[in-house]
Amino acid sequence: MPKADRVHVVGVTAERVMRGELYRVVTTRSVWFLVGAELLIVALFSLLVGVPGVQTAVLLAGMLGAVIAGAEYSSGALLMTLVAVGRRGLLFWARVLCAVLAAALPAFVLMVVLVLVRNPYLHFAQDGSGGAIGPLGTGEALLLVCRGAFVLALAGLIGASLAVIAKSVSVAVIILALCFGLGQMLAIMVPALFSGGRFALIAPDWVNAILPSAVLTRLLGGDFASGTGLLDALPLTVLLALAWCLPFVLWGHHTFVRSSL
Repeated sequence: MPKADRVHVVGVTAERVMRGELYRVVTTRSVWFLVGAELLIVALFSLLVGVPGVQTAVLLAGMLGAVIAGAEYSSGALLMTLVAVGRRGLLFWARVLCAVLAAALPAFVLMVVLVLVRNPYLHFAQDGSGGAIGPLGTGEALLLVCRGAFVLALAGLIGASLAVIAKSVSVAVIILALCFGLGQMLAIMVPALFSGGRFALIAPDWVNAILPSAVLTRLLGGDFASGTGLLDALPLTVLLALAWCLPFVLWGHHTFVRSSL
């Protein structure tokens, strides 16, 4: 191998690839637009409603991940990036990490500032009947913020993985819209219609507790102070959420590393 080629290969480090991807992210206008829209939703829900607004912002976080990981497919620029980097696996993980950071970090900083300045989530915790059980302290509110940021990070992770799997931002966004919108509605309505409304009675409680919608509800803090069972514990909820995301990430990694562009 010529000396110039050896220098080029040695020069490709994880740090340089990550810095390059971060530079690409911060100089992309569509990324700024989606981050701004996500922050606007979080701010409006926080200040006007008193909830973090993650339920609404999660779709934007997924779209943000899809744009970061899949924008170069349509233009063909990905091929030049792969030639420059030479290590597909390293590039994939750098883009996934950028998607997670872009989806979660700005919103996390905004929510922390809101908690420290105004704490709009005082009455977010509710009991089983929907009534407030008392104001959240600063520590509990910050934990709520961490939960919301974690959900946004997972949405960015899935969006990035779907964009790589589909090799298209638009297809990934459509899948995200179906999963976070119509898909959840159909998942609830269709079994209920075919079972005469007895689906919840047929499925064991532990099955209902590990479904993505239930895991998402617990992560968002819907039962912030009321969950006492084993599946309601925060560490297990986090593990369940990661387990639901893992197949998408592994599939995306395999597609990016092994398949043709």
